Amino acid sequence: MWRSRKLQFFRFIFSGVLNSLFGWVCFSAAVFFGASILVALIIGASLGAAFNFLTHSTITFGDLSVRKIPTFMLVYAFIISINYAALLMMMALVPEPILAQLIVTPLIALFSYFIFTKWVFVG
Repeated sequence: MWRSRKLQFFRFIFSGVLNSLFGWVCFSAAVFFGASILVALIIGASLGAAFNFLTHSTITFGDLSVRKIPTFMLVYAFIISINYAALLMMMALVPEPILAQLIVTPLIALFSYFIFTKWVFVG
């Protein structure tokens, strides 16, 4: 069954890998071209938002309802702020921002799954 809760987490992992790779590449490119950490994170997140909505809506949750976009964007902004705080903390240990973001990404992805299932793709 497509909407099976048991398989949902595995579908999230699949789409999450795609989303994380896309966002990390955008972030890395922005850092490479001289953007600050915050600006690079915003660029990566902004470019990734539409991509993430499509993959989460179709692959993970099977719910491509346009009415979920405002809530998705608010939750996504919250996740970005958590990501930024975690990135700054990680950079105290790993000063290279691209590597630090690579380390933080799986934790943020797991956190986002729980947030999306509770606040956006409910039911």
